[in-house]
Amino acid sequence: MKTLLLILFFGLTSACYSQNCSQLIPPAVNIPEGGIYHIFENSNINDSVGSIYYLCPGVHLTIASSGGCVIYMEQGSQLTIINSDGDVIYAKGGCTITDISMQSNIISMESSSSYTGNGIVLLCPSVDYDYSMVGGSSPCGGTNNLNDELKKEILMFPNPLQSGENLSFNETIQSLELYNLKGHLLYQVNGIGTKSLKLPTLSSGMYIANVSIGDDKPIQMKLSIE
Repeated sequence: MKTLLLILFFGLTSACYSQNCSQLIPPAVNIPEGGIYHIFENSNINDSVGSIYYLCPGVHLTIASSGGCVIYMEQGSQLTIINSDGDVIYAKGGCTITDISMQSNIISMESSSSYTGNGIVLLCPSVDYDYSMVGGSSPCGGTNNLNDELKKEILMFPNPLQSGENLSFNETIQSLELYNLKGHLLYQVNGIGTKSLKLPTLSSGMYIANVSIGDDKPIQMKLSIE
């Protein structure tokens, strides 16, 4: 697994099932296969190769799909895992982890954090991060390099969407993809150049929408259909 090779390269972890409550935070690097990202704002991602994510305090990261990621969580951050290929998670105190995947993810966390799911939980007296590779202190406070290129905020409404209603946006969008929570593509349109469109009939529930306003990387949002 590419993620595990990256971890071994940086010397970040011991064997998967051993309890290691002290971790080295690596610098962010965007590479084609298994990048390292520092997350400074709420983000939704699809990860097919297995990357490393460092979450700043209070940030909520939603992983719609995972190629087997490593996630480092600062105090009070939140993580939602929808579909996983086996993630390794480290969480300081006050974190909330919601895991609806069917994988046995491995979670090392302080007792004041909460985990809901079917993963393997290892309690740590404290989770300690070594910031020597990122300047000696937490890198939180900079720019989210996961979404640097997304300068415009796209708003999608109404959300929740009632059956028969048009889905609208505050910007002219060029493409839309809708995925279910299992990561299956259900609907796709390209080159539409519109602020409003009617979706096909879909079952009520939660979906992941990938929306693009041009050549930029699509923005991922949750869409609820009632």
